[in-house]
Amino acid sequence: MRPGRPVQGVSTRTSLRCRLMLLGYRILYGSVAAFVLVSGSGCGSSPTETRIPVGRPSPAALPSRFVLRDVTQEAGVDVQHYLSISHEYHMPDIVGYGCAALDFDRDGDVDLLFACYEKRVAGNDDTDVTTETPDSGRRQTSASELVPSPSLPLVWPGTFFRQDEPGRFVKTSQPVTQHGNETPMGVAVGDVNNDGWPDIYMTCYGHDQLFVNRAGKGFENVTIKAGISNPRWGTSACFFDYDRDGWLDLYVTNYVDYFPQKCVQLSGVNPDFCGPQRFKPTRDCLFRNRTGESSDGAIRFADVSIDSGIGELAGKGLGVAAADFTGDGWQDIYVANDQEPNFLWVNQHDGSFSEEAVLLGCATDHLGNSQASMGVCLHDFDDNGILDIFVTHIDGERNTLYLGTSQGDFRDATLDTPACRQSLDETGFGVVTTDLDDDGRDEVIVANGRVRRPDDFIGVHNDFWAPYQQALIIHTPDGAFPMQDRRSLFRGLIAADLDGDGDRDLVLTSIDHPPTVFKTERSKARPASLLVRTIAPGEGSRDALGAAVTVRTDRRLTTRLIQTCGSYLSATMPIAEFSLSTGETVKEWTVVWPDGQRELFSTPINNRNVQLEQGRGAPIQ
Repeated sequence: MRPGRPVQGVSTRTSLRCRLMLLGYRILYGSVAAFVLVSGSGCGSSPTETRIPVGRPSPAALPSRFVLRDVTQEAGVDVQHYLSISHEYHMPDIVGYGCAALDFDRDGDVDLLFACYEKRVAGNDDTDVTTETPDSGRRQTSASELVPSPSLPLVWPGTFFRQDEPGRFVKTSQPVTQHGNETPMGVAVGDVNNDGWPDIYMTCYGHDQLFVNRAGKGFENVTIKAGISNPRWGTSACFFDYDRDGWLDLYVTNYVDYFPQKCVQLSGVNPDFCGPQRFKPTRDCLFRNRTGESSDGAIRFADVSIDSGIGELAGKGLGVAAADFTGDGWQDIYVANDQEPNFLWVNQHDGSFSEEAVLLGCATDHLGNSQASMGVCLHDFDDNGILDIFVTHIDGERNTLYLGTSQGDFRDATLDTPACRQSLDETGFGVVTTDLDDDGRDEVIVANGRVRRPDDFIGVHNDFWAPYQQALIIHTPDGAFPMQDRRSLFRGLIAADLDGDGDRDLVLTSIDHPPTVFKTERSKARPASLLVRTIAPGEGSRDALGAAVTVRTDRRLTTRLIQTCGSYLSATMPIAEFSLSTGETVKEWTVVWPDGQRELFSTPINNRNVQLEQGRGAPIQ
C-alpha cells in the first residue's frame, strides 16, 4: 500500500481525470492578485513597505492576505559568506549552499544552520552578543563564550545560530582563518545514535563531515571514527531507515567529477560558468547505520553503495527525497539529476535497490527528455492521499509535477499545472509548500537564480552577479507572485515557524547576498494550521523520519510526509503541516510508519500541535 493511500473502506474522492481537472483550480493560481512585501535593500537597511503588482497588469489588485517582512537584521542573522574563488568561475560558487532549521538544544525553539563558513578578516575582533543564562538573566557576553572550550572536542558546523528569544538568534560559531579544502554545500539532519538529539551531516566539495550532537552543548566531528568517507562532490543528503532496523541510514547525492580550476565556457559572447555537461557523472553513496550493532555504543556507518546497487549507476545529483513511493512499507529514494534522467531507487527489502524511475514515470519529462533537475518537494498536491513529486529546473525547462497514482506510478502533470507552465523563464532551486495565509490552500514557493548569463547580456556589468539574479516566486491559488524588488541569486530555501507564532516563515540562501529571513504575517486572523510530529518511542523517542501521515476530514483526504530532507541542499523541521479551511473538521489520522506498520488514530485532537506516537494507535492490517 502506498504511503498515505486510504485505508480499507476509505476511497479517494476523485479519479485521475478529476484530479487533473481540479489541479488548476486547487493547487495553484489563476486570477491576478497581489501581496504586500515589506523589505529593505539589504540586511542593514531600514525596512520599507512596497505593494508589488504581479501577473498581468491590473488596475486594482485583490486585498492582500499575507505579508512577508524582511526581519534578517532584527533576527540577528548576519552571515558574511565569502566565495572560495570569487569571480574566477569556480563551479562550486554557482552551485551555492543550503541551510537547516532544527532544535539542536531541545528547548522548543528553532535554531538555524547555514552550510558555509565565514572567513575571519584580519583585525576583525569578536563582537559582543546578547545571551541568557539560567542564573543571571540577560547579560552581555562575548561570542567566544558561546563556543565550546578548547579542552572539549566540540565544534559548531557551518555558521550556526541558536534562538535566544522568540524570533531572535545568537551566532554560536566564529569566523575561521582557514577550514581545510572543503567547500560546504548541503545539510542533512537526523538523530543517528537514537539519543533524542538531532545530529548533522554536511556535504562538501571535498570531504563530507558528520557532526554528532552532544546534549545541546555543541557538536563532535565523528566523521572518521564513524567510518564516513565521501571525497566526491557531495550536494544533498538524506537520513532515512532503509532496512527498518530502527537506526537512521544516510543517502548522499554526488554531483560531477570536477577538478578545482577556473572553468570558463567560451561558446557564448561572454565568459561564463561551465555547465555540468562538460564533466563526468559520479556515483552516489549509501551508508548503513551500524551503531546498534556496536558493543560499545560507538557511532558506526558502513558504505554499502556497491552492495546495495546504488553505486552501479552514475548521475549528477543535486536534490534528494526519501519516502515509501511504491506503497510496500519500505523506504525508497528519489534523486534529482542535473541533465541526466532522475533516479527512483526502489527498496528490494533485502538491502538492495532497483532503479525504476523510467518504469514508474518520473525520470524525464513526458517526451522522454532529461532535464536539469535541482530541487525536490514531496507533497500531496491533489488531495488523494498519495504523495506527488515537484522538481525544479533551469530556465527553458518548466518545473515538473509528477502526480502519484493509485497504480503505484506517476503521471507528468506539468502542462496541466500553472505553477509549472509559468516557470519557463526561471531557474528554480529551493522549493517548499506551505499555507502562508492559512486559508486551507497551500502555496508553492520557488527560489530562483540563474546559472548562466542571459543571451541578451553583452559587455561588462558593474555587478558581477546582477545578470544571474532572479526573483523568489510564490505560486498561490490566485496567481504567481514574483518578488521583483528583492531579486537575488537564490539557492537554499526552507519554511519553518521561527518565532512560534503559528506562521511558517522563510529562510533563503543566496550566492550574491547574505541569507534572508522573511517573517510571515497574515492580514486577518484565521485558525492556525495543524502541526504534526511523529515519535518512535523504541528509537530513543526520536522523530520517525519517513512516516506518512494521512488526515481524513469531512471534506477531503490528504497526506504529508515527516522528513527533514528536500528542497535544495537544505533540511527543515520534521513537522507535517495540515492547513484546514474554515469549518473543516478532522475525522481521523492514519500513519504509515517507516517500518511499514500502519495505525489509525481516531481520538479527536483539539491542540494545533499534534504528536502521534507509534504503538498508541489502532493497528491496521
